Amino acid sequence: MALKDKLGSAKDGALDVAGLLLAKKGRSRVASGGMSEHDRVNILIAGKTGVGKSSLINAVFGKDLARTGIGAPVTQYYERFERAGIPLTVYDFKGLELDPQVQRSVRSDIKKLIAANRRNVSRNDDIHLVWYCISSEGSKVEDFEFELIQDISKYVDVIIVITKSYDGADASELMAYIESQREVRGLDYRGLVPVVSFDKSIGDVVVAPACGIEELTELSYELLPEVQRRAFAEAQRASALLRKRAAYSAIGLASASSAAIGAIPIKKADAALLVPIQMAMLGKIANLYELDFHKDDFSKVIAAVAPAALPTAGKYGVQTLLGFVPAGRAATAVISGSVAAGLTVALGAAFVKALEAGLSEVDLSNGIPPEFADLMRATFGASIADSLKGAVGADSSAGAAPVVS
Repeated sequence: MALKDKLGSAKDGALDVAGLLLAKKGRSRVASGGMSEHDRVNILIAGKTGVGKSSLINAVFGKDLARTGIGAPVTQYYERFERAGIPLTVYDFKGLELDPQVQRSVRSDIKKLIAANRRNVSRNDDIHLVWYCISSEGSKVEDFEFELIQDISKYVDVIIVITKSYDGADASELMAYIESQREVRGLDYRGLVPVVSFDKSIGDVVVAPACGIEELTELSYELLPEVQRRAFAEAQRASALLRKRAAYSAIGLASASSAAIGAIPIKKADAALLVPIQMAMLGKIANLYELDFHKDDFSKVIAAVAPAALPTAGKYGVQTLLGFVPAGRAATAVISGSVAAGLTVALGAAFVKALEAGLSEVDLSNGIPPEFADLMRATFGASIADSLKGAVGADSSAGAAPVVS
């Protein structure tokens, strides 16, 4: 969709912010410890050499995952990949070749890794999901592969990924064969997904477009334990739906932190207490949309939402945002927990709305373009009115939250 079309579509729905706001029930769950900033997800990927595991990793999680070391002391057969600031570890098992001794060693080492991680107290150390990769272009599936899948599935959910599915007929034939073995061999895999990780081209002609990655990503999300879903949504780069969910989770966590600060109402003069929380939230959301976000960009976002905010943003910017809050003692004298949370939710919602409309494709070094600023102000105003409805003890002179145009 062209940038102009994205913006037009977003403006049409600028006041329809219900989907951008976290339900109070969801925010309460965050505040009560249902989610943690430290939740992480661990994915194990296995399959024969050359089946396309590296391409699959790059397609789902991006190309900037960094190798963090061989899997010693447990095994020599896997590599571990991570990205700074992202709650994800990918264990890439290698060496699944035809040599019977190697097969036995890899099979044993995968089971050892799963067992060793499960012995730890924290679920963050578990292997949460396994992708077993089989190439559509390869030879038949070996018996030892079926045996390995059967073994692993006793402890962890397994998705069989049919990689290099360039030829639909070949992929369908392979999938039908694997499915025919489900009952015969007692296989307990949770999904069978054909994928093409990246477009395959001959010259300038795409002969097999990328496909299946979004379906694999969203199926994986559904199979993960509840507390690992946020981490996975944040780590993946393939699904726009999950990216948006991760953005909402970031808003929810920041909202809970803001509410905690306002639990003992803070004076408006101390509004800067909210700035680090909101700055971190916007930075995390920007990262999800692969937008570079720097410290001074926080001021640009505040200025876009509230043009009267001083360039330094800081507490003065937050004070200016309070002009959107319905009048009343809770809003004019102090910042209560509900007001602090509402401001944070509305600011995050406005930023997400703009990113979805195409701000993620804009260089912020020269500020936020007016058309996006208009969209952010409209969304912020509607969001603050909705999120604080009934939460602010407004007096009889209170009116609806203003929407700056």
